[in-house]
Order: sequence, then C-alpha cells, then structure tokens
Amino acid sequence: MTALMAMRSGALPPAVVAAFLHDIGHLLLDEHAGRDDFLLTDKRHEEVGYRFLCRSGFPAEVTELVRLHVEAKRYLCAAEPSYYAGLSSASQQSLALQGGPLSPEGVARWTAASPHAAAAGELRRWEDAGKRLWAEGAVAAGELPAVEALLEATRSVLLRQGAA
Repeated sequence: MTALMAMRSGALPPAVVAAFLHDIGHLLLDEHAGRDDFLLTDKRHEEVGYRFLCRSGFPAEVTELVRLHVEAKRYLCAAEPSYYAGLSSASQQSLALQGGPLSPEGVARWTAASPHAAAAGELRRWEDAGKRLWAEGAVAAGELPAVEALLEATRSVLLRQGAA
C-alpha cells in the first residue's frame, strides 16, 4: 500500500522502492501482527531493514528513508498534534514502544539532522494513507502495484547505484 501511495503521488523510483521496502525489517525479524509477541517489544525493524539494504547495495535515497520512517512518525506526532489521531491503532501502540512523540528538542534536531528527513516524513504519510484506504476498503487488491513493476523499479535503482 505504501508503494501504491508513493506511485500515486508521482514519487521518483528511489522513493517508491523505499516505500516498497520500508518494513523489510519486520520480515527479517519474523515480526508481524499474527504473532502473539508482536508489539510487545521494539526490535527496531527500521535499523534491521536499513542495515540489510545498505549491505545489499541500495543508495541512501532508499536506505535513509527506511532508517528514518519510524523517527518520522515520532516527529509528525510531536510537530502536528492532530497527526496522532490519524494513526492506526497498531501504529499508535508501536509509537509508545518506539519512544513516543519526539521532545521539542528532538523536533528541532529532526528538521536539521538529515537531508532525507522530509522524504522520510512523506513516506510515513504514504504509509498512513495506505493503511486508512485499505481499512476502508477503498483500494482493491487489483489496484496494488504488480510485483514485477516493484521489482523492476528496485532493479533500476540498484543498477543506477552500481553505475554511480
């Protein structure tokens, strides 16, 4: 869903790939909603995914969005008080495990910390929008991007990175 939202917004291929892969850490950790221990501890899936993608040769335009997407949620909850209410219940619960909204000092650091912060915030908004649309039944499975298209975007980003 997040990749679909990125594509609908006209995002460039690296951002679409980041949207596609942003939760890969959950898969690597075998951490998912069907497990009884899901949302009991923060296993830092964003860091696991980031390290995996870095080792796999992905560029910073992908890896940094993966690394920062949880911090982006924390930032948005602090910077925009109404943002929290729009989160899914699972995202609200995971936010508490992830440290809650950033402090005012954290908000100031976030905006200056990374050239990828704004893009990570956009990815976070795509994720939330996708969750809402899916929960409302507003997107049919057939509207999701084809796996082949996502894999081709991934391949093109990796090939471009290899050429750099």
